[in-house]
Amino acid sequence: MKNAFAQIFATIASQRGGLSMTKPLRGVLMILCVIGAVAASALLYRPEPKAQHVVLVVFDTLRADRLSIYGHERETTPFLGESELQWLKFTNAKAVAPWTMPSHASIFTGLMPSAHRAQWGRIHLDPEFTTLAETLQTQGFETVSIASNPFFAESFGLTQGFVDHSLVKGPGKERSAKTLARLPEIIDNVIKDEGRLFLFLNFMDTHIRYNHYEYGRQFGLEGRPLIWNGEEKWKVSALEREFTPEDRQYHGAAYDAAVRYLDDIAREIMSILQEKNILDQTLVIFTSDHGEGLGYHQEMGHSISVWEEQLAIPLLIRFPNARRGGDVVSKPVSLLGVAPFILDNLGVARPELLREAPSLEDRAGRPVCADYRSYFVDTTRKTNIKMAQLYPELSRTVRPRHIVYCGSNKLVVDDLGGIAFFDIEDDPHEQSNLAEKGSPAMEECLDRYQDMVEKGRFTSFSDIGPQSDRDPKQDEIELEALKALGYVH
Repeated sequence: MKNAFAQIFATIASQRGGLSMTKPLRGVLMILCVIGAVAASALLYRPEPKAQHVVLVVFDTLRADRLSIYGHERETTPFLGESELQWLKFTNAKAVAPWTMPSHASIFTGLMPSAHRAQWGRIHLDPEFTTLAETLQTQGFETVSIASNPFFAESFGLTQGFVDHSLVKGPGKERSAKTLARLPEIIDNVIKDEGRLFLFLNFMDTHIRYNHYEYGRQFGLEGRPLIWNGEEKWKVSALEREFTPEDRQYHGAAYDAAVRYLDDIAREIMSILQEKNILDQTLVIFTSDHGEGLGYHQEMGHSISVWEEQLAIPLLIRFPNARRGGDVVSKPVSLLGVAPFILDNLGVARPELLREAPSLEDRAGRPVCADYRSYFVDTTRKTNIKMAQLYPELSRTVRPRHIVYCGSNKLVVDDLGGIAFFDIEDDPHEQSNLAEKGSPAMEECLDRYQDMVEKGRFTSFSDIGPQSDRDPKQDEIELEALKALGYVH
C-alpha cells in the first residue's frame, strides 16, 4: 500500500510542470504515504462487529444423524439444507450428559456436571453458580426464556438470570405454536427500547411421544401405536421387551417426522428475525441437549447410557450477515463451549469461572468429555427405589461413566474399572470395543483421562450418592416433572 502511494506521487512529480521533489517535500509525501497505508489497513482489517442480540435454541432430544443436513437419508431438514450456506456447521458436537438437567446447566454455566452438580440425586442448579443469563442481565440485556421442558419450572434453577421466563404447557405442537407466537412482541419491545436481547428457546417435539403424524405419513407411519410410555421404555432397556427391527423402523419414522416439524420451527424463527430487521445483528445458535436411542443398543429413549446416539448432537451457528456461512468445523466440541462463545461474540467479559474455559473455537486442543451419573445410584428418591425394584438387573448394569473424546476415538470408563474404546469415525454405532486389543491411541486417551480426573473434571466415583442438602419437597416436584415427560405414571 505504501509503495502504491509513493508511485502515485513519483508519477505526479515526473510530469511536465510537476512538483519539484525537494527533500522536505519528499519527507512530507512519505509521511502521507505511511498515514494512508495505515488508514487503508484499518479499513481492510477492522475487527468484525459484535452481535447485538443472541437467540439460543435448544431442540430437546435431537440427535445429529437424523437431520438431512447432517447426512440422514430422509429429507428431514429441507429449510436448514436450503440455508446451509448461512450456517457455520459443527459436525462433531457432543453433549456433556445424556439428559436434560446436567446438559442445560452446563450450557448456561460453561461448567462440567462435576462442578455444577445438577445431576441425578440433585436435580436443580444452585444459585451460587453464575449463569449466562445472569451475566448478560448485568450488562443490560433483556433476558427471556420460553421453554417446554418441565425441568424449566423455577424450582429447578435453570431460569436464573432470566427476567422473563415462561414454562409452556399443553400438547407438543400447541406448546411450540405458543412459543413462536410470543416472539414478535418480545422483539418489538426490545427494538422499541433500543435494547439488546438474549432469547432462549426450548422445544420438545423430538422428545419421546413423537406425535407429528402430518409428516409421519410420508415416512410410512400408518395405523400403529408407538411404544412411548415410561414403562415400555424401561422394559426395552431391561431386555424384558424385545425392540424389533420393525419397532426401530417405525419409531425412527415417527422421530423423523418430529425432526421435520422442527425444521418448520427453525424456518419460522429465522423468518421472524428477518421481518423484524434484526437477523443481521443477531447471533443465532441451533443445538440440542442430548440425543435419543431409538432402539439402538436396546435403548429406546435416553438418560441411562452414553452411546453416540445420545451424545452426538447438531450445532449450527449463524453469525450477523451470515459471516462464515458454509464453513464446517469437524473437530470435537462440547456444549461447555456455548456460554464462553456467546459472551466473546457479544463483546461481554466472561465471569471469573469462565476466564480460562474453552470456547467452541478453542484452539488449545483440549479433549472433549462427558460425565454420566447413574440414575440408580440415588436410593432415596421414590421413583429410583421403584425402578430398582422393578428392574434389578438394569440397576446393576447402568453404571456411572466418564467419557473422553480424543480425535475420532472415544474412551468410556465406569466406576467398576470397566473400559470401552471406540473409533467412532470408522465405527459410528460403536459395535466394536477395541479396549482389549489396546493401542497407543488408547493409552494416550487414558493419560488424558487420568489428567482430567486429577483436575476434578469428573464426578468422583467415590462420591456419587444423593446430596444431603436436597429439599425434600423437591422430590414431589421432580416426580411431577417426570410424569409430564412420560417417564412414570
